[in-house]
Amino acid sequence: MVKRCASCGWEIKSEEMCALGDMNSIYCVDCTHDDGSLRSFGEVLVIIADDMVRSQGIDQTEANKMAKEIRLRQPAWQDMKNSG
Repeated sequence: MVKRCASCGWEIKSEEMCALGDMNSIYCVDCTHDDGSLRSFGEVLVIIADDMVRSQGIDQTEANKMAKEIRLRQPAWQDMKNSG
């Protein structure tokens, strides 16, 4: 079974990709602060959208929209989806 970050959905392949280097963490290192706490929805959105622009050449506006839609499908953000 593939382990995925509960915040961004990216595949976690190694300890280095996990928050605090801990394979038991449900978040990746990109979605967390140095202390292992989850970044805000806005912070994660920027990180993911910027990666989409850089790696896929997607327009920033479209990348922001796609990143938001993808984030709202992840377990970490379900409360946000249900409240909005």
